[in-house]
Amino acid sequence: MAGVCWVDKTVFYASIGIARLLTFAWFRVTVEGTEHRGVRPALYVINHSSNLDVPILAWVVKGPVRFLAKEELFRVPVLSLWLRCVGGIPVARGQGDQKALDTALMHLRSGGVLFMAPEGTRKGQPGERPVRSGFIRLAQLARCPVVPVAVSGAGEAMPPGARFPRPKRLRLRIGKPLLLDPVEVNVENRDTLREQANEVMRIVYHMKENLDANRS
Repeated sequence: MAGVCWVDKTVFYASIGIARLLTFAWFRVTVEGTEHRGVRPALYVINHSSNLDVPILAWVVKGPVRFLAKEELFRVPVLSLWLRCVGGIPVARGQGDQKALDTALMHLRSGGVLFMAPEGTRKGQPGERPVRSGFIRLAQLARCPVVPVAVSGAGEAMPPGARFPRPKRLRLRIGKPLLLDPVEVNVENRDTLREQANEVMRIVYHMKENLDANRS
């Protein structure tokens, strides 16, 4: 399989299995739209409301993936080794980390799957958080579809500042892959790219609203 030489498959699949077991036992996770989780190459985007978002993504993946994680986590020796084994890409936040973006782009172009959380913060309500358009630039350059993923209940189960998760029911929905209208990635088109980013997140928020309304 192209683009997976960076991952230790034993560690990856063991981690996925453990994360699914623990999150199902504690949160009774349910997933909709599983027919879309095998799409590759693709860039999956999620709403970001909790530190639980990463282990919850174990229910979305189907085969090795890569994801961006703040570089501070890679300074912790054991955690750093594990993150690299499961596909983590260190990124310096707020600095336009070109090296991280180049690594992500190369992975997508090789036929891989990348996960990103475009919201700049976990605080505030969905739709009020700033949405970064970097994921749209990557999808345009890689010419790959964007798959919206909505997570419901994670913010209540483990809000910012909480040390231990509460046993709340969690639901996920994987949306249909979105084929973006081609747009050249340059300064002149930044408003168009930003609007595409906002439109993708509007779809994510709409799915989340439906999940919230039906969660019990």
